[in-house]
Amino acid sequence: MSSLTCPCGEVIRDVAQSDSELLSGTIVRNKDEWEAKSRLSLLLAGLCTAYKAGTHLEWLAANGPAYSEQDLESIIEDMISRQSLDVGIPYRKCPACGNLLIRKRRDSNQYIAYSPRQGDACEDL
Repeated sequence: MSSLTCPCGEVIRDVAQSDSELLSGTIVRNKDEWEAKSRLSLLLAGLCTAYKAGTHLEWLAANGPAYSEQDLESIIEDMISRQSLDVGIPYRKCPACGNLLIRKRRDSNQYIAYSPRQGDACEDL
């Protein structure tokens, strides 16, 4: 997404923002979060078992992209990030009116506008 137009007319551009201006995020269903945590737990348990057995380099080569070139902290951080990216629906907040522009599906570029003031979906985008 390079830009979205809110029903209020504000154009929301996909640009980096400072922490005080964060206007985007992810909505995650509990079920999706639990499944991601379960997958991550299995990955980390496998990694720990492989380290104890001295087979971690083989395990890393079989379970991820170029993990063997990174330190353990980076490997774990990458595993957590990958699981986090697999869940949730992205949204953007309109800085002008406060509408939430919520992606309909993860694999879609269609959004629906939700007005927190009105409490319901106001318009497909």
